[in-house]
Amino acid sequence: MITTKLIIYEKKRRTYQPSSLTKLESESKNRTLSKINDYVLFPILIIFSIYFLTFAYADLNLNTSFNQRLNVLKPYIDSDQEELLISKWALMKNRNDFNKINKEMEDLAKKNKVILPENLIN
Repeated sequence: MITTKLIIYEKKRRTYQPSSLTKLESESKNRTLSKINDYVLFPILIIFSIYFLTFAYADLNLNTSFNQRLNVLKPYIDSDQEELLISKWALMKNRNDFNKINKEMEDLAKKNKVILPENLIN
């Protein structure tokens, strides 16, 4: 009779231990994933956000500067020149194109004796 109770107790103990171990292992994995979120993913999210905001800010400044300078020139140029500048701005691909458009605007300003506002981004 004692051996029967011992066998039953032993079976209960064996079945209980693995489930408690898996519970501990899953808690440990959850803690590890939480640490990964805290120490890896969150900083990556912050860096990506700053990167995105920087480019959005630069884009807004470029367009604002172009529109401000174009508005200064509008009374002194005809509509074809205005449309040509807008078209070149829309087709701009790189820094060289940007410099060419600004040079053209500066030349038009000099020709008409107008002082253009400074570019917001140089």
